[in-house]
Amino acid sequence: MCTMAVEESESTAKSVLGRGFAILDAFRLREDFLTLNQLAERTGIPRSTTHRIANELIELGLLRRTNEGYELGLAIFEIGNRAARSASLSEIALPYLGRLLELTRQVVNLAVLDGTEVVYVDRLHAKRDARMSSGIGSRLPAHCTALGKILLAMGPPSIAEKVIEKGLDPRGPNTITDPGRFRAHLAEVRRRQVAFDVHESNNINFCVAAPILDFAGKPLAAISVTGFPDLKSLERAAPVVLENARSLSRNYGLAMLERQTRGESASPLTD
Repeated sequence: MCTMAVEESESTAKSVLGRGFAILDAFRLREDFLTLNQLAERTGIPRSTTHRIANELIELGLLRRTNEGYELGLAIFEIGNRAARSASLSEIALPYLGRLLELTRQVVNLAVLDGTEVVYVDRLHAKRDARMSSGIGSRLPAHCTALGKILLAMGPPSIAEKVIEKGLDPRGPNTITDPGRFRAHLAEVRRRQVAFDVHESNNINFCVAAPILDFAGKPLAAISVTGFPDLKSLERAAPVVLENARSLSRNYGLAMLERQTRGESASPLTD
């Protein structure tokens, strides 16, 4: 009985999500407004159900109610712009990732911070000399990764405090789990502008990361190189990673300024 209830609950959730997407997808190019009847007709969803879901979408900022009917909300454009910015960041970052791949012959990553986790946006691997789909979109706790620590160190202290409040769970033999020690460590990471993962996320490889910053010094993303067998090679690679991150930051910032001069949106990549 419990299994059936869970399956029914999951099915209902998917159905609601699918119906919500259908309502948003009902808007066509250069079509600003739709009435409730038009939404119900295009989606095939009963009018009363359409009305209920539309109200929920309004609360989420995905729809707006006007005198003419319904229009897409600002949250839709913010999410779409964020996805477009992420894609453009990957595009601009690719030559730098490739350069680090050539220099280190290790795994090279591009990641962003999402809440208390890092999300891997792109990855290159020396064995294939090409982009790897495996790992892209995966997540790891920010507190135990070089990528996460550099983004926390360079970002607002409030985000780091949220990570600490959630708990600094051990993931490797050297994971920093004491809040006071972790805060001091982030201060040192911020001073050096690079972060290391020395058996903190696992007990296999070492990693070094550096931030991609906007012109105001706000962290947008980070790049890392992982796979080093020892500390000496890790420390030798740190200046190279930092140099490429700084160059990428400048070029990405200039690309966004150019977009602004053309009248295109250039809002921050991350909140």
